[in-house]
Amino acid sequence: MDSEDRQKKILMMKIGVGAIIVLIFLLWVFNMKNLWRPIMINNNNGQTQDLTKFKSDINNQMTEINQRLNDVANQKQEAANKAGNDLLNKVINGTANSTSSPINASTTPISSSTPGQIKVKDSKCPAYIDCMPTIGASKPCRIPAGCEGITQIAY
Repeated sequence: MDSEDRQKKILMMKIGVGAIIVLIFLLWVFNMKNLWRPIMINNNNGQTQDLTKFKSDINNQMTEINQRLNDVANQKQEAANKAGNDLLNKVINGTANSTSSPINASTTPISSSTPGQIKVKDSKCPAYIDCMPTIGASKPCRIPAGCEGITQIAY
């Protein structure tokens, strides 16, 4: 009795799986008829299919996006130019309005008690010392004595 019951269950399983396979195949074939129809169909009224309308909408959107991106790029460039011109005008106005005389290197060194100004003790001090790493022997990166406030280390 167990073998007959088992055989019936296997037969029912095969029939059920077969029916599901046939159902899926029929649904697939039914859906395929929509894929084979022509894409460009002109109606009697001269209206084109939705695909061409979609394509023209996408083209219009892409044109609008490119135009907006160009506008943003132009605005950034104009802002950078304006900032550069403002800085240049400030520098020009600052140098034109300054009344200080140029420092001559042959004159006596200047010493000032103001903490914001540079104290020149020795006119032989370099403006900077190059401490960039190199291949081979390393360079000494020490500021000479007396040039502490004048010489800077460049890395």
